Amino acid sequence: MPGTLWEHEMTSLNCSVCFPIIRKSPILIESILSCFCGSIIPDQLIFIDQSSSANLHEFLQKTLEEIPKSTKIIYIESQIRGLVYAKALATLYCTSDIIIFGEDDLVLPSKYLDGIIKFFTENLDQVGTCCLIDEPEFTIPQTLKQLLLRSSRILYDPRQSLSRATGKLPRQILSSKLYGGSSAWRISTLRKIPFEPNRILHYTEDIYHSMLVNQSYGYPCTSILTNFHAKHFSITNKNRYKINIFKQRVYEEFLLIITFSPNPVEAAWSYLLLSVLRLSEIILNAPIATKPVLSLVVVFSAIDSLLPCNSARTSYIMPREY
Repeated sequence: MPGTLWEHEMTSLNCSVCFPIIRKSPILIESILSCFCGSIIPDQLIFIDQSSSANLHEFLQKTLEEIPKSTKIIYIESQIRGLVYAKALATLYCTSDIIIFGEDDLVLPSKYLDGIIKFFTENLDQVGTCCLIDEPEFTIPQTLKQLLLRSSRILYDPRQSLSRATGKLPRQILSSKLYGGSSAWRISTLRKIPFEPNRILHYTEDIYHSMLVNQSYGYPCTSILTNFHAKHFSITNKNRYKINIFKQRVYEEFLLIITFSPNPVEAAWSYLLLSVLRLSEIILNAPIATKPVLSLVVVFSAIDSLLPCNSARTSYIMPREY
């Protein structure tokens, strides 16, 4: 087991913030400045630039000059090797106790760094956290999709319902899954259980890694902070081909997440739901003449998913020893 409840001492903690950059987002400047909206400011700002923009550093220069001198700027240009690689690289340069991973299209909530430090100081058994995210819009199909996925602990994202909860919520809720854009980790944990750059994940890397950490530690060691809401400014892409590529990529990544489950029944049920959702999307976008045939595919895929003979769907990754 890589850690115990008494692994982390009650000491004064500091933090670094990393921004993996893949494009020159119009929200990037606001994302960076959101790190300085509290009494605690980061010891380091780490930029992993994998964008193709030749003048990105110049674009950021004026903003970086306004950052307090006590914050060290680390700017690394890298070939496009993926988000997991960028996060793994950032941990090598981090000299703080806590590392927070921001995104170029997400603005962190006010005083978020204060809340992060308070959380880790008061909860010595916790090694990772993230906050809720307010999406710019949530359509009816997306709402129906989330309702369907509620029956799968693997696929369901609780942040949507938590963000819209009308009653008073606890300040933090244990969750075996963390989500990107606002995730924060004890650097000691990421040194013992590092990100795996060879896993080409982009949309689910935080979900995968937090599940790996929780299994490795053997007790619930990550939480969602419900009193902080980040703002996500999605950059819409109307190119249907690229949208379909995106959906296929997310589908494939969630298949990997499903294989991680130690519960074969839960894995099979999640695979069924994911297959039905993916095939339903294909049917909705298909020509009218092919819809009946594709509908039959959905039905037979659902039946096949429940057959016990397919061991590949119920396999899982064993907890690793460190």
